[in-house]
Amino acid sequence: MQKSKRLGLVLTPAEKTAVVRLAEVEGGLSQAAVVRRLIRQAAKSRGLWPAADTPTQDPHPEPREEPHA
Repeated sequence: MQKSKRLGLVLTPAEKTAVVRLAEVEGGLSQAAVVRRLIRQAAKSRGLWPAADTPTQDPHPEPREEPHA
C-alpha cells in the first residue's frame, strides 16, 4: 500500500484507548493500520471505496463555455 498523505488526529483518552485495544485484538496491528482499516470499512459500507485509488470523474464539473461562432 502506498502511503502518500499524512493525517494528524487528536483523540480523546477514550478514543485512544479504543484504538489501542482494537489494535491488540486485531493481532497486534499498528494503531495506524487499525485507523486505516476502519476508514476503508466505513467507506466501503457507504459505497465510497475505493476513494483516491482510482481516477474518477468530478460529479460536479465546472460548466464549459461554448465558443462563439
